[in-house]
Amino acid sequence: MHSAVLLGNRFPRFGDWVNKGRPDEREALAEFLLRATSAVLALQEMLFREQRCIQQFRDFKEQLTLRRERIIFSSLDLLQLFHQFTPFMSAVRVSQNMLLRMIARRLQLGTSVPNSLRAAVAKLHTYKLPARIVELISQYWLSGGIRLKDYRDVDLHHFALSKRCFLEWRPPEKVIVLLPDNPEVKAEDKLTFERDIDGIRYFRSVFDSFRELIDNVCAELGFITAPIQEELAMRHFGDLDDGVKQTIALWMNDANSATALEIGQETDRRLYFVNRVRQSDVASSK
Repeated sequence: MHSAVLLGNRFPRFGDWVNKGRPDEREALAEFLLRATSAVLALQEMLFREQRCIQQFRDFKEQLTLRRERIIFSSLDLLQLFHQFTPFMSAVRVSQNMLLRMIARRLQLGTSVPNSLRAAVAKLHTYKLPARIVELISQYWLSGGIRLKDYRDVDLHHFALSKRCFLEWRPPEKVIVLLPDNPEVKAEDKLTFERDIDGIRYFRSVFDSFRELIDNVCAELGFITAPIQEELAMRHFGDLDDGVKQTIALWMNDANSATALEIGQETDRRLYFVNRVRQSDVASSK
């Protein structure tokens, strides 16, 4: 994975937890990194598709008769933006649910905690958690965590959240996907939209709140700011082969995929590590 690149600045103290995690913590920490990375990627894709939609609008703006601040807008990029809602909410929701179990394991509390944060919040004081951590999690849940859970439930079990969409054309231009004020109501005809909740900006704030919670919890657990030292999981590759030289893994070094690290085995099972350059770049340099 490349979580270190995406998450390093967003979860400054979590890297210390990852680096110092005991063997019994490592699987959950790696899973949390994967989920958090998925949330970041989904959010970045929303913002990228929003900019694409804005540029498409600008290409036609001079031909339009614009009066109201918002117009109805539709494009394939907008549809691709919508498609990030479900993975984003699911990734953050799973991460929410993992946090309490990770804390309990780290502190070796010897107590069972629910798989769902929603089920645990009302009884946080019964799980032997430090008082400050109970306070942090309770504040996060009541100030916004529960609302994300409601939106995710609506999206997953009832109806899509992408039915009221506009483009706001006065600078700075924005794509506005209105979210309902009352997602706890499961009947679509009873939803209200009076608060004008902008979905993309809401999701950014949701992630920022969760990121702040993680950083504060890490501080309470004694962790400091540190870069994430990632490992390439190779257990599932299986046993190495006798008398065979072969590539085992290819780790892309950057977003442009211009360089990579090849990990392989020699015929005597010794591992080798070679930095590789994209083939087209090698050819053009000759």
